[in-house]
Amino acid sequence: MFNVVNTLKDDVFQIRVNSEIKGELANIFSKNGLALTDAINVFFQQIGRASCRERV
Repeated sequence: MFNVVNTLKDDVFQIRVNSEIKGELANIFSKNGLALTDAINVFFQQIGRASCRERV
């Protein structure tokens, strides 16, 4: 897989989330240099990597 933070985002994924939780997470991730979108993309990438390892 590749670095999802620096790649082109060419699709949209919408979810409903509690606004307080979203705000808290956005603050946590921004302190670590990530936008919430980037953090979600990293999470998705990790799921993909774990899934690939299970198939081997």
